[in-house]
Amino acid sequence: LTNVQPGSAGGYSVVVFGDGGSSVSAIARITVLIPARIVTQPVNVFVPAGSNASLTISAVSSTPITYQWRFNGTNITGATNASLSLTNVQFAQAGDYSVVVGNSAGSMTSSNATLTVSAAVVRSATCSLFKASRLSGTCITPVNPIVSFPLESMPLI
Repeated sequence: LTNVQPGSAGGYSVVVFGDGGSSVSAIARITVLIPARIVTQPVNVFVPAGSNASLTISAVSSTPITYQWRFNGTNITGATNASLSLTNVQFAQAGDYSVVVGNSAGSMTSSNATLTVSAAVVRSATCSLFKASRLSGTCITPVNPIVSFPLESMPLI
């Protein structure tokens, strides 16, 4: 058979004719395997350091699907599901994530999804006025050592 398609699956036999009559072969079953197909690619994610991130992919197949997530082209040990969950994300985890989706008929690699990790969200800061000028001030935060700001943006106590 050439150009086998899913509709080609089924049972086949051959009938041989000769001078002494005919003979029918046993039925040969043909199963057509179709490689897994990615339906939805993973998308870029932007998160602050210390938070959680999740990447997902959607694929279809007529046979069981396997998944292998990669970080900058290297397999991530144990990351073999349709979703990849990252907890307490750090700057070293920023980069490109992809997933190899496969089945018994073959595999394909998703497009890259970039994880961008930003500085942690500042939840507290110590602020003070510059030398009683009352025109500007400074804030000392855990992320940025000194941040200048106009006085109007600083709550007066």
